[in-house]
Amino acid sequence: MKNLSRLFDQIAHGWWKLNDDGSRTLVGSPPHFDLYGAVRSLDNRIPVPAEMSEIFDALSQTIGYLYPERVQSAIVSKYDARIAIFEFNDHPETTQMDVLKVVLGS
Repeated sequence: MKNLSRLFDQIAHGWWKLNDDGSRTLVGSPPHFDLYGAVRSLDNRIPVPAEMSEIFDALSQTIGYLYPERVQSAIVSKYDARIAIFEFNDHPETTQMDVLKVVLGS
């Protein structure tokens, strides 16, 4: 999928996550994207187009399969998928490589 290729490239170039103390971890070069922000940057229209919800859903399903311990939310709806992406991205154990693995697996 073309969008997932662009998503992978953005995360590989520059990634960030929010730490428990409120600081940010930056990896790579600017611009830095968290996983949610990288998906939204593919199409910034509001409301979020339906095809973007499919990407959020695919990513959250892969996260649930590869890293179930890093997500607290039950993924019942497409909105829950977005919360799961935030939880995974900002989890203390999540690295840029983990995020790239999720994108490749989706």
